[in-house]
Amino acid sequence: MFRRSKFWYKFAAPFLVLALIVPVLAACGDDEDEGTSAPTASPTVTSETKSSITPSATFSAMPTATPTKTVSGEPVKIGVMTAWSGPSAVAGVLADQAIAVAQEYLKGVGGVLGGRAIKFEKYDSKGMVAEAVAGMTKLSRSEKVSVVAGGGASVAEFFAVVDAAEDNKVPVVIIASSPSDLSPYAYSVRGGNVQEAKRTAMQTRFILNELKPQKVAVLIDNQAEALERVEMVTKALEKTGIKIVSEQRVEIGTTDFSPYLTKMKYAKPDLCISVFAAPSSYMTVFKQIMELGGWDGVKFLDLTTAAASAAVAKMPGAQGAYSTALWAPGLPYPGSRQLEELYRKVHNMVPSPYNLPIYISIMTAIHAIELAGSDNPEDVAKALRSGNLKWEGPVGPFTIDTNGENNMTGVIVELRDGGFIPVYFE
Repeated sequence: MFRRSKFWYKFAAPFLVLALIVPVLAACGDDEDEGTSAPTASPTVTSETKSSITPSATFSAMPTATPTKTVSGEPVKIGVMTAWSGPSAVAGVLADQAIAVAQEYLKGVGGVLGGRAIKFEKYDSKGMVAEAVAGMTKLSRSEKVSVVAGGGASVAEFFAVVDAAEDNKVPVVIIASSPSDLSPYAYSVRGGNVQEAKRTAMQTRFILNELKPQKVAVLIDNQAEALERVEMVTKALEKTGIKIVSEQRVEIGTTDFSPYLTKMKYAKPDLCISVFAAPSSYMTVFKQIMELGGWDGVKFLDLTTAAASAAVAKMPGAQGAYSTALWAPGLPYPGSRQLEELYRKVHNMVPSPYNLPIYISIMTAIHAIELAGSDNPEDVAKALRSGNLKWEGPVGPFTIDTNGENNMTGVIVELRDGGFIPVYFE
């Protein structure tokens, strides 16, 4: 196993392309007594790390953001918006799981703002832009929520939602890497996802510091987003003298990868990096590479989160391959242990990386209300952007800066026996 990087606590993956979640949902719901728990890491915890990890994951003492004093005993309302119907309806299942876990957490800490309960107002965006915009209006004006978590289930929705948050003066904690720059949007912050540039920088460090290849092959979907993502990594690698010996773009819907894999093997790389949108592509790649005689010592790294699927990780050709994730069971943080314990208690399951985005967004909304000392949306928006928001997240202390960006970068996991072992995190 690779050494663990210095714990900066700067941490998530293109995490809500919801089509990627479907293959792992069944695994997310497996009971522990059926032997489906993911393998966990046994990390080396240095004295420096011990001093920086607090012993509990309760609300931290933190500066407030000039709150408006609350006097009402009525429940505080948090909106949760994603798709409960349509092609991305699995997002709603994950949201329901996270809401139940958050409710259990709130029982343990006695609510917010001196004991007030939280009521979660759900809105089904159906994966549609118009519904997402309508949802922001309804949640803010009719339901009078203090903050919205989630924001939708597609990239197009998130672009519309940040504008709708400005129009309705209600903060939203989005679960997407898009828009890439939230600084112009005073009412939006990034919750359960990673800014693209931070993630690719982390992946580059992993390649340079741990894999140390001399020759790299590229295997990606033939689409602009995949090319843009891989170029950010390959340009950084080439600056250090690493050669890109093969670049192959695969048309969406391809079912026979053997010609591409044959060319890749012929180039004799040390490492193959890949960007595919669907887990099914990785399943085909790992099946057909075995038919061609295996990897012959070539390491494999998925720059998306699509390979971090239980179905993919069970395949013989996937054993020892690497993928990117927001989180994986076994990370040595109080917030990670809390996440696992809550999901076991409430759902009798080990959470997967796909449970993290909406969980992070909901918990961030809860902590922002507590920091604000108020359920007024304006106060909560200021607290979210104050630079003072901090709570014990699953990948270490979670913070949001004044531009609305969190401090997550991502985790590299090794695929092994249907599970994900965290091997590189910062």
